[in-house]
Amino acid sequence: MPAESINIAVLDIGTQTFRMAVFNVEVSSNGVVRCITPTLSVLRHVRLGEGLERTGLISEAAMTRGLIVLNEFQHVLQKIHDSKVVAVGTQVLRRAKNARCFIGEARQRGFTIDVIGQEQEAELTALGVKYSLFGLTDCCILDIGGGSVEFSTVFEDTWRYVGGAPLGCVSLLDAFPELRPPCQQISDESTDYVTKMLAGRCVAVGDIRCLVVAGGAATALASLALGLDEYQPRKIRGFKMSRDLLTNMWNRLADSYNQKELEKILGNRLDILPAGIFILLRTIDQLDLDEFIVSDSGLLFGLFIKAILKEHLHVEPSNTAGIYI
Repeated sequence: MPAESINIAVLDIGTQTFRMAVFNVEVSSNGVVRCITPTLSVLRHVRLGEGLERTGLISEAAMTRGLIVLNEFQHVLQKIHDSKVVAVGTQVLRRAKNARCFIGEARQRGFTIDVIGQEQEAELTALGVKYSLFGLTDCCILDIGGGSVEFSTVFEDTWRYVGGAPLGCVSLLDAFPELRPPCQQISDESTDYVTKMLAGRCVAVGDIRCLVVAGGAATALASLALGLDEYQPRKIRGFKMSRDLLTNMWNRLADSYNQKELEKILGNRLDILPAGIFILLRTIDQLDLDEFIVSDSGLLFGLFIKAILKEHLHVEPSNTAGIYI
């Protein structure tokens, strides 16, 4: 059967990072996806939510950084003909009092940003996990972002939203600067705060076989644990991290002698990674688990899958498990 080809670009405007991916999708005449080819994947550390916890605003400097990256994205997309563009914004644009200003500036640059709620964010993340880690069931999916966390569960292919909290790596670091590395003295206040924020969600999760964690903190941790000099999604996807290994990563980040080496590996994620580990340690403690699985695909890939399904196209999760962005 003759096939047609469409280009789909997806953007995730987050509290810490802006991500964009472009896919070329070949579709048969009966609406079945024959081939998906990622043609572009870009990640920029913008930290749009820097200082948001204190001021409730996107700062002028963060606004400028974000718009510079959107200009870059638009310049790239102009070279890709007939692309369908879908963009979503998450916690920073949900909370910032001046979010409309940024959204308006983005619109002038050709991007219509749909600010999604936490439940929709969790659903997109779960969709991304489902179509990349094929066959997972009886699990909890945790998305740790820059500004929030979201919990959902999958039992026998039935997805359920559990809940979220305004507890992300950037927001937690803003609230508790003691988590900046080397983070050698952690107060009871920060421990109690994170524990209480997670408690109700972890109870609502119930009994699960495994925990799948998506988001930049999880993939950065996997890269560090695997000793990768550069991001390699094929090695990161499905990587199992034990509680002991997670604790070792915390101790490594808390060692002042490791800071220069870690900065070379982690770059702009170094200062917020301890906050991510802190959230993960409290989570697996409350869920009474000894390990978790890292997903390299979450919201961005889920957004792409949703865009395909919205076009009334059919794609099987087994056919997307080998796609990396």
